[in-house]
Amino acid sequence: MSFSLAVLAPTFSDDLGPRWSTELARHGLLVEFYPGFNPSTWRGGFLPFMVKVQSGAFPTAARYGSDPLLGGFELDFGRTDAEELAEVAAEEQVPAVAALLESCRVEAVLSTSMGRTVLDLRLQSFAAATLAIVARGLVMDGQQGKSFVGAEAVANAARESDLFDAQPIHEADWDLVPFPGWQALEPAG
Repeated sequence: MSFSLAVLAPTFSDDLGPRWSTELARHGLLVEFYPGFNPSTWRGGFLPFMVKVQSGAFPTAARYGSDPLLGGFELDFGRTDAEELAEVAAEEQVPAVAALLESCRVEAVLSTSMGRTVLDLRLQSFAAATLAIVARGLVMDGQQGKSFVGAEAVANAARESDLFDAQPIHEADWDLVPFPGWQALEPAG
């Protein structure tokens, strides 16, 4: 079963990458994006990351080790449907979320499939939360049927990640992949 999170925002700027990685670092994920990654030119698909987990950043950080790891998720950027968002905003119970929805013009959908590692889920969850923060948007979690803004998005990412770390679907979800270097990830051709 795949798991998706949508980040809705007014816009995604070209300088998003450095601000996004800085925000991820605040939560113990020291990342390097795939070389040349830029939201305005990304055509969608799997976005790999080199990730180092900061010691002591969260309850299971030590289990991740200190070596660079390979993590990632599917990432697609697109425009929002104004009519659909207006309907969602009208049904929203939290006035601040409803007002924010009305200003959102773009979206990013972050997805992982069954067989994701604990790192992939943690990266996906925190990437969505921190992207929403730097883009002044919100995270829509369809599985929970809830939207999260700011610190609430980060708290939700921590809760979901810590829960999956403690109770993975399979113990193999802890089979973390050492980062092989960017050259090894280049398509053959």
